[in-house]
Amino acid sequence: MTIAIFYHEVAVAYEGETLRLALDFLALDAIESATDRSFDGILRELTTPNVEPTTSLLSKVVWGLLRQHHPDITLDQVPTLLYSDASTAIGIGMGKLLETAFPRAEPAKGKAKPANPRKPRGASKSSSSRGAASA
Repeated sequence: MTIAIFYHEVAVAYEGETLRLALDFLALDAIESATDRSFDGILRELTTPNVEPTTSLLSKVVWGLLRQHHPDITLDQVPTLLYSDASTAIGIGMGKLLETAFPRAEPAKGKAKPANPRKPRGASKSSSSRGAASA
């Protein structure tokens, strides 16, 4: 049995260089350790419309994504990236990376019937109404 490795990567241009953002277990661990939060909660915050994540959170997430290929970039340097001309490219790259790693299920159109509908159980209406009348 072969189990796929959890690893996703995107490249982002920054001042003539290429930054490689990588999402793997070590990046998740670095992000959770830096934020003292679960990645599920972070992902929810990053992908919720009309919610503006803090610079602190974004910096820690980008820093974690840089660990694999750019371990020399410090957490204190990341806000410089976020407020540079590359900020849009970093945001788009991070969005693509998260969407690839954690694809959202398409919402169902209309109400879908369950695959195995529940079977009726218990007393029938007629027997339960007789019991209520005699009580």
